Amino acid sequence: MMNYFLVIIILCSTPGHSGKSGYGSPPSSPSDRRYELIDHTEVLVEFISKLHLSNRCSDVVLVVGKERLPAHRIILASQTEYFRRIFFEDYKESHKSVVNLSDAPVTSFEILHKYIYTGRINLGDLKKGEVFELLKMSDYFGISNLKLSLHKYLKNHSNEHIDHTGLLVEFIRDLYLSDRCSDVVLVVGKERLPAHRIILASHSEYFRRVFYEDDKESHKSEVNLSDAPVTSFEILLKYIYTGRINLGDLEGEEVFKLLRISVYYGILNLKLPLHEYLKSTIDVENTWSFLAMTRTYKYNDLEVESLHFIDNHASEVLQSDDFLSLTSEVLQDIIIRDSFYCNELDIFHAVCRWINIHQNSLDHNTKMKVLSAIRYPLMSVKELAEVRQSPLVKTNKSLYDTIFRNTSSPDKLQYRGQLKPNVDLIHRPRDFLFPIPSNTPVINGTNGSTTITLHDPSFINYIVISLPGRDCLDKQRYYSYYIDVSMDQTVWFRAIDHSNYNCRSAQNLWIESRIVRYIRVVGTANETFEFSSVKYNTEEMHEVEIKNGLVVPKYGYNVASSFRYAFVIKGEHNLWSQSMLNVLVDDYYDRYDNKIDRLNMYTYHNLQSGCIVIHLAQPYILSSMRFLLWGGNDQFYKYTVEDSINNQDWKWIANETKELKQSWQVLKFTPRPILYIRITGVYNSAGNDFRILYFEAPARVIVDDRGKNNETDVTMTEASTSNPVV
Repeated sequence: MMNYFLVIIILCSTPGHSGKSGYGSPPSSPSDRRYELIDHTEVLVEFISKLHLSNRCSDVVLVVGKERLPAHRIILASQTEYFRRIFFEDYKESHKSVVNLSDAPVTSFEILHKYIYTGRINLGDLKKGEVFELLKMSDYFGISNLKLSLHKYLKNHSNEHIDHTGLLVEFIRDLYLSDRCSDVVLVVGKERLPAHRIILASHSEYFRRVFYEDDKESHKSEVNLSDAPVTSFEILLKYIYTGRINLGDLEGEEVFKLLRISVYYGILNLKLPLHEYLKSTIDVENTWSFLAMTRTYKYNDLEVESLHFIDNHASEVLQSDDFLSLTSEVLQDIIIRDSFYCNELDIFHAVCRWINIHQNSLDHNTKMKVLSAIRYPLMSVKELAEVRQSPLVKTNKSLYDTIFRNTSSPDKLQYRGQLKPNVDLIHRPRDFLFPIPSNTPVINGTNGSTTITLHDPSFINYIVISLPGRDCLDKQRYYSYYIDVSMDQTVWFRAIDHSNYNCRSAQNLWIESRIVRYIRVVGTANETFEFSSVKYNTEEMHEVEIKNGLVVPKYGYNVASSFRYAFVIKGEHNLWSQSMLNVLVDDYYDRYDNKIDRLNMYTYHNLQSGCIVIHLAQPYILSSMRFLLWGGNDQFYKYTVEDSINNQDWKWIANETKELKQSWQVLKFTPRPILYIRITGVYNSAGNDFRILYFEAPARVIVDDRGKNNETDVTMTEASTSNPVV
């Protein structure tokens, strides 16, 4: 059991959580209202529907003819007078584990049984005689709502599809805190809450384990949950029976508690909506208390959201009253963050305000630690003069010396910058009727270079630029360039160096994350370059690594595709523009022999003349690739594969001229920079050309270090170490 009382004591003593100034208000913005009402009635119906004919949690068997149907007493009793009387009123029958209904027609009863669990019947699938029989049975078993609907259908043949899922929800809802049909009591604090095992178990992993897996607990008529907070548990219990919660009626702390116990009791459907609601409630006034709660309850993802809000509203949150309640440790944690983007003098003034409030409880070392966390070298001369005149600095010689000896060379300054994950920092409005936003970057182009000035210093790790002629089919049009970044236009850092590579089309460039203000791309020809996107990209971050300034694509990040502007510069396509590099749906080729239309979409070259050469848009470090040879089980090929960075000097990837090959080919080799890939067919058992249906790099199947391909039965080919003959 969780020690909730300890958690509450810790929370209440956490700085940042105090009275009305603490976190507790529902969202005030109208756009946040969409998160307030959780309505999972459909989930409630789904849980009950899944119990139909399921042995899981079954506590009775219905014998109908020769059929034995597993069932659940409370589900049957909640909707039928007949089963309510048998299971909960007739003492002689109530304890039976098998109920004999041998007189009931099997087919009709199975339809009725399914209706009890799902609330649905499609009468259009039944003959008139079957509907009459179903009507008779609904009357016999006391299912009045179904009886009425069947009467109407037989009268005018309308409403073929009966959907009583709303009534099913209502039946379950009426059982909330009801003694009717209750088979267990939950003791929570001093409260005794009547409940129903199957309803609890259908929603909760915890109760499923207690009632149906734990032999010691399964037969108990009472379950003690005394450590659970009563109010939160009652909200959770009501959700189990109704599928609904209005979070707008709760204080923020109550939502945190609700999230905590919903996870503890294994009610996983609540986690996401509770998270979304809590994120929507963060504002300037409660953000520090919100941060304290996320740390108290150890919700790391919500803590990240809280810190992200603080970073992006730094000036505002420093002025809030809640800021004054921070501990020195939390204050230092915040202001040492590179992403806490705020004027350094504003941070200094806020820290002074905080020190004045806590003056009597702070020792000299604590004051020094907090004040020393401020980045004084980022201040202007005028700002430093103001700091120098501050009473805290003037009366503290050691602090004065620390501040004014703390100087750094421009290339070693520790800057702050805004962190806006996945936000394009150079987005411009396309409609000239709308004014250009004030934060739109300035882009200047001169002969051979283009410079972009971001509105604010920002974290970036991803740049997309368009080289001239990106949409041109000229196979020989390519460019070399390099990209420098800077904070002050004095000290520049070389982020990308493609000055020795032939690059083409759009460049999807990844760099190590850093704070920049100015970005400059310099080409080797008199061309200007178009910036398409600059951002801190977290959505695809997991798909790449950076090594020696080049991108190392991981599994699934196919750089040899038309989508990433790879191009076949040698070789022919059977259908115009239908290259083997075209982007297709995952696993489209796993059964390519059944894709008749696709057999005409391939890239080829004639044997004894030519080859297939792929020009990647930019250099990548690759260590694997995969391609699919055209043909069926009776067609075989021989080939070689080489790579190059300049289209002149080539290295072997594979020399498969001695063995017959077909279908998928998976190649693994030593990681190295690659810009060009050359595939040369030397043999085709059924023709005079060499055909490839599909090509990708890196290979989208898992290849382990021993050379075993874990997803296909094609043996992986290791690269040869000898040089090719060209």
